[in-house]
Amino acid sequence: MLSTHRGRTAARIVSAALLAAIGVAAGDMAAAPAWAVDGVDLKASLGQVTFGAGSSMVFKNLQVSNTGTAKATKVVAKIELLSDATTAPLTFTGQRNACTPLSATTVTCPLPDVDASATITSDLFAVAIEAHPVPGTSNPTPMAVRARVTVSAAESDLASADNTVTSGSILRTVVSAATDWVAYAKPIGERDRNGDLLYVSLDAANHGPAPTAQGEATFTYIAPPGTEWDQSFGSTCFEVRPKIEIRCTSEGSNPPDLNPPSYFRVRLKLVSTPVGDGEFRVEGMGGELNPSDNVAKIVIDIPGVPQVPSSGSSQPPAAGGGGGTGTPAAHASGTGGGLPVTGTNTGLIAGAGLIALVLGAVVYLLAQRRRVILVADDEHTA
Repeated sequence: MLSTHRGRTAARIVSAALLAAIGVAAGDMAAAPAWAVDGVDLKASLGQVTFGAGSSMVFKNLQVSNTGTAKATKVVAKIELLSDATTAPLTFTGQRNACTPLSATTVTCPLPDVDASATITSDLFAVAIEAHPVPGTSNPTPMAVRARVTVSAAESDLASADNTVTSGSILRTVVSAATDWVAYAKPIGERDRNGDLLYVSLDAANHGPAPTAQGEATFTYIAPPGTEWDQSFGSTCFEVRPKIEIRCTSEGSNPPDLNPPSYFRVRLKLVSTPVGDGEFRVEGMGGELNPSDNVAKIVIDIPGVPQVPSSGSSQPPAAGGGGGTGTPAAHASGTGGGLPVTGTNTGLIAGAGLIALVLGAVVYLLAQRRRVILVADDEHTA
């Protein structure tokens, strides 16, 4: 009887211990947070966003936390511009860094991996164009545009609702006063002895009244249709369109200068014919007093090179100058920088193609009627 009683007592103790263990486990499971399952859970926060010299947008103190139990890899920040105005004050363009433009209002930028229960904080930079530069002030000015940043990883996010953060109004930090920039370009009338390299002479001048601070003058080089740029433009430049449209920003200040133009040469490569007109554009980011002389056409005028008819002259104004330490001459040698304007004279090219198509159809129909037509084309010169 004693041994039976002891056996029953031992069984009761084991059963109680098992029930207690099960109860503790059940309680732990009830209290466990949802993200205890292995996975990634990113959360984003953001400080002030500014737009300033060098066409740079700075996303200050972008913080990405991973409260999950797995490492977040291939982390990406998707940045969207949210405009409060009819015309977007800022639009994205070609980027100097690893960011990739998806549209005029969206870019994606790679971020470091984020370990489980870890946080990374950094300033993120992107490049944008201001639609209408205005004279700056000593204090940052709120713009009618905000930024929305969404972070993601290669892994699925367990709670994606907190992956997005929206900034306050972007602050414009450009401080230079309004200036009168003038662009110059000489017609291209020569080619190298191999026949495929062309040289264009350009210059730009700040006619004042104010100087332009470092990084607050922009220069754009748009190759004529049928050509492409055949040289490096420097570290402060980026390609809006590869080998076709280059935008640079100045590295030094540009005081008012009324000296005659001191042209510098930039190299182009002839890749097809007919050729059209290119552009050289200059502007101060603090506002432009006379926009009418900010663009100089790049015209190719070489015998034997078929051309789309030019809609105007590229002869430079009678007066001008090229002078400060951040002038385009430095950009061409690889030490300076400029601003983007998209678009080429494609309408004329399309019109010429349509005329050729119509003429071809007429010739075909007349041939079907067994008529013999002789067509003589005079040589076209632009």
